[in-house]
Amino acid sequence: MKKFTKEEFELLPLRGVIRLCPTGDYTDVKKFGDCCLFGPNSEFGSNSDFGSRSEFGPNSEFGPYCEFGSNSEFGSNSQFGPDCAFGSNSDFGSRSEFGPNSEFGPYCEFGSNSEFGSNSQFGPYCEFGSRSEFGPNSEFGSYCEFSSNSVFGPDCEFGSNSDFGSRCTFGNNCRFEGFASREDYPFLALAGAGSCNRTTYFFNTVSGIKVRSACFFGTLDEFKEQVLEEVGPEHIKAIQYLGMAGIAEATFNPQPQPQPQPSIL
Repeated sequence: MKKFTKEEFELLPLRGVIRLCPTGDYTDVKKFGDCCLFGPNSEFGSNSDFGSRSEFGPNSEFGPYCEFGSNSEFGSNSQFGPDCAFGSNSDFGSRSEFGPNSEFGPYCEFGSNSEFGSNSQFGPYCEFGSRSEFGPNSEFGSYCEFSSNSVFGPDCEFGSNSDFGSRCTFGNNCRFEGFASREDYPFLALAGAGSCNRTTYFFNTVSGIKVRSACFFGTLDEFKEQVLEEVGPEHIKAIQYLGMAGIAEATFNPQPQPQPQPSIL
């Protein structure tokens, strides 16, 4: 693989404003401008600084402490060292791997099977493909979307209005909507109620059961009161939502079942 010097990089051809960068070893080049297009299997050293709208082919490798501007695009199987920072609207292919202490701006999109180290931070409105894995102490902004089979380490914190696919697993001491979860399963998601068939989340927190449904967020009792105030006890929406509330209460606060009395006969 050819190793490019800073001077050789600056002489690479331009297509309009896009610098065309073939596959190579760019570890000696520390600062890259906007709109660079790199070939697959390229390598970059630590403390590399990339401008906005850069595009990287698959199987790229980056050292620690790299910084990327907004609207960057990365191919599949990219590998990043620790302490990298990414701007908004970054787009990552599947099977990307990120070291600890990575930081991501809002509106980033990640393909399936991505792996993130500990202490990662994500802005709002990020989207993650299925089977993503997150290390402990990860923090997520509001309105993030997680696909099915995502795995989260302990002590993760999720912003408001997060959406989770099926079969996700969570470590201990995660926080949802600002509340610490109990040690058993942290929430119950039930779909199909109301005119929009929306999903209602029941969070099992140390402060009691919290409910998020559309624009509502509050305690379980407040949720039941609002449903009754809006539609009354006989409406189909009340039957659906109150039934869901009963399922959540039975799941998170099970009552001891009465034991059968021994027969005297």
